[in-house]
Parts: sequence; C-alpha cells; structure tokens
Amino acid sequence: MTVIVGARDGDRTWIASDEKVTDSNSIDMTPFRTAQSEKWVVRGKWVLAFAGDGAAIHVIEQCPGLDVAETVEDIRDLLRAEFADLGKITAPERQKNGLFNDFETHGLIASADGLWFIDASFDPEPMSMWAAGSGSYLALAVMRVWQKGYMRQGITLETAMTIAIAVTNSLSEGCGGKTSIGYIDRNGFHRT
Repeated sequence: MTVIVGARDGDRTWIASDEKVTDSNSIDMTPFRTAQSEKWVVRGKWVLAFAGDGAAIHVIEQCPGLDVAETVEDIRDLLRAEFADLGKITAPERQKNGLFNDFETHGLIASADGLWFIDASFDPEPMSMWAAGSGSYLALAVMRVWQKGYMRQGITLETAMTIAIAVTNSLSEGCGGKTSIGYIDRNGFHRT
C-alpha cells in the first residue's frame, strides 16, 4: 500500500510519499526492495514514483535509457518497452489492449518541466497536483484544502504535503512509516 503526492510550484516539482512497504502483492518483494523504502527513483532529470506492484520500482531502477531521456514521451516509450519485455516473460496472457496490467501499477513522473500521472498504459497526463496509491484520495483531499486556502495562512507547499502524508498514514491502514519528500528543479533533485 502506498501514498505518493506530487505538486508543481513554479520551476519546482515536489514529490512526497510514505515509506511503508507491504507485501500485499502476489510477488515476494524481498529481493526487489532497495535499502531505502522510498516509492520513487531519481533517474537523470526525472523522478519516477510508482504505486501498485512493488516490482515496478525494481524494473524502473534497472531500465536503460531513463537517465538520458529528454521528454516525457521518451520516458513513456522506454517504460512501455521495458514492461512489455518483462510481461512476455512473466504473464503474457494478462497483457491486454496495450495495457501492462499484470503489474497493476500507476504513478507520477516529475521533472523541472512538469508533473504527469501515468497508469498501466504509460500515457502521461499532465497535472499541476496529483496523488497515487491506495491512500491517494486522503492525500489529495488535504492538498485541495491547502490549494483552496482553507489552511492557516503561511503554510508552505512542503508543509501541506507533509500533512497530507501524515493524515493518510494515520487513516489508511496500508500506509505508514516516515515521510519522504523532495523536489526536482533545473539543478537536480533535492531532499528536504
């Protein structure tokens, strides 16, 4: 279970997530997880964050070409090729209509130029703010409250995202752990 939040702020794109790793998927995730429990991977000028099948993050960590991808369409094409190759090995009968649904994954792609939501089709959809994962509805509700100005004046986007993850962690059984947060701009990725 996961919660990932992304939001644009000028020339920065912020990403926040919980760090709880669950084993609700049908695949034993032990060999796939890195020492960190972050739900995102920084590759070149891109941050890729995924919810759903935990194997997705392992595939993205290993996917060639992401470090030098120039456009979000390049990312889309690389991910489609990588997941299609993996799908041929793992579950070709479940790959239907161009969807790589054997992974049941969705997430966010972030760069200094934008934020995109992607699902199993890997078609990027531009967003100014979005959330992914089982706790996304809670996190997005908190972010909308902040966006509408209903929180105390002076609360920064970073603080609102931290609150969104904390609320989700406390109300969604599958989410939890520490909050990971950072932003990407023209100078790279910065953890806060």
